[in-house]
Amino acid sequence: MKGTIIFDLEGTLVDIGGESLSKVFVEENELEQLKTEYELGIVTGATRAQLEYVLEKTFLKKYFNTQNTVSKDECLEVKATGKPFQILLDRGYSRPVVIIGDSEGDQLGAEVLNVGFVRVDTLELMITNDFSK
Repeated sequence: MKGTIIFDLEGTLVDIGGESLSKVFVEENELEQLKTEYELGIVTGATRAQLEYVLEKTFLKKYFNTQNTVSKDECLEVKATGKPFQILLDRGYSRPVVIIGDSEGDQLGAEVLNVGFVRVDTLELMITNDFSK
């Protein structure tokens, strides 16, 4: 493997509107392609129950499970401390690492761990794309 890509969940991979899942921002073929070269993970501020709900309702379950995800139930520290990301990396994930997220907390966590960061703007995606199809 060439390294690890860690995704944020809410606002990066999916949009959860109220109590329900409203949008998935990533295409399955994109994850399939990434999976051939990189280890994939999710670090989220959502609870384990919320994370499992999203995985069950989407194709994301094919790529993510309890071994390659960290929720706020596993780490009460905020992502800006870097600790939730470190928990995932301590499970044996390889470097280099890139964190993909939509928040300052995601970016600060990447800075603490001295890893790459890519900020996504899914708000722009929601405005410019028709997800109703």
